[in-house]
Amino acid sequence: MAKKGLTVIQRKNILSAKSKNEGWSLCVGAGVSYGAFPDWKELVVKIATKDCCGSGAELLITNLAKKLSLDALIQTAQNRLGLTSVDFASELSKCLFENVKLKLGKNWPKTAKALSAVAPGDLTPTEWASFIDVIERNYPQISALSIARVVGDLVGREFSPDSIISFNAETLLYALITAQLGKNGTVSATHITHQKKSLDRVTQALTRRKAKRIPYYHCHGILPIPEGTLKFHKEIGIDKLVFSEGDYLHLANSSFSWQSSVFLGACSFNSLVFIGVSLADSNIRRWLSWVHKNRVNELLLRGEEADSTSHYWINVEPSDKNEKLWIEASVAHLGVRLVWITDWNETEACLRDMTGIV
Repeated sequence: MAKKGLTVIQRKNILSAKSKNEGWSLCVGAGVSYGAFPDWKELVVKIATKDCCGSGAELLITNLAKKLSLDALIQTAQNRLGLTSVDFASELSKCLFENVKLKLGKNWPKTAKALSAVAPGDLTPTEWASFIDVIERNYPQISALSIARVVGDLVGREFSPDSIISFNAETLLYALITAQLGKNGTVSATHITHQKKSLDRVTQALTRRKAKRIPYYHCHGILPIPEGTLKFHKEIGIDKLVFSEGDYLHLANSSFSWQSSVFLGACSFNSLVFIGVSLADSNIRRWLSWVHKNRVNELLLRGEEADSTSHYWINVEPSDKNEKLWIEASVAHLGVRLVWITDWNETEACLRDMTGIV
C-alpha cells in the first residue's frame, strides 16, 4: 500500500538526516522554469506555426497530443521542416526564448550574459544582483528562484546536494544558483573577490569535473542562448541535445549512456528530490523501478522491511482526495513518496524544512 504524502511536520530535517548517510540529489524538470519559458506543448505549438499551420497550430497540436507523445511531435516538427539537428536546435532556441526576450526588452542582453555564465567570476557582484532583480521583478512566481536561494545557502555545508540532475534544456536555475554565490563578492581597485566556483556544468561524458564541486548534469543538453557568450556556445555541444523522439529513443534504448549512468547512480546511492519533473516519463519510471526492485530484494534478504521509499516528489496537493491517493499510489512501486505543498510558492519553505536550514 502506498505511503501517505509527508506532512509539514514529517518533512522537517529529512534531508539533513539523509546527508549523514547516503546523501541526496536534486532532480529538476521544465516545471521549475514554467512561467518564464513555455512548457513542451507550448513549444510544439510555436514550432508548428513555422509549418503550414499558421493560426491553426494550437488546435492541431491539441488533437495530435491525444494520439502522439510531445517528444514524438517535436520529432514530427523537425521532419516537417526538413531541418538538420543543429538547425532545428536553433529554431527551438528562438521559440524557447521568444517571449522572454520580448518581455525583458533592454534587460535581455545582460540576462543572456548571466544565463551563459559558468562561474561567479564571469560577472561582477553588481551584475549578478541586477540579474536576480530582473528575474524577481518579471517572474516572481517561478520555482527556480526559490530553489536557487536554498541551494545557494546550502553550498559548502555538509548537507548540500551531492548533485543536481536537470532534464531542462535551458540554464535559468544554474544561473540563479551561480548568481546567489556571485552577488556577495567584493570589488577593490585591483580585482573582484568572489565565492569560489561551486557548480560544475556537465553536458557530456567528457565534461571536466573537479572534486568538492556539485555537478549540475544537463541530461538533455542545453539549447543555444540568443546573444549568449561565444565561450558558452563553444562549450554546450548542440550535437548532444536530447529533444527529438529519435534522440530520446536512442538514449532510452542504449546499453550505456552517461545520462543513464548518472541517474541510476544517484537513485541507487542517494535520495532523489524531484521538483518540476513529470513522473509520467517512461524512461525515468523504468530507471526508478529497476533500482527500487533491487533495493526491495536486498532488504528482504536482510530480513528488513521491504515497504521502503527513498525518494521524494515535491508537488502541489490536489483538492480531490481520490486524485491525491492515486498519485501517491502511482509512484509507490518506484520508491517515491510525495511531499505535498499547498502552492508552488511554498517550495522554498518546504526545501528549508527538509534540509533543516533557516
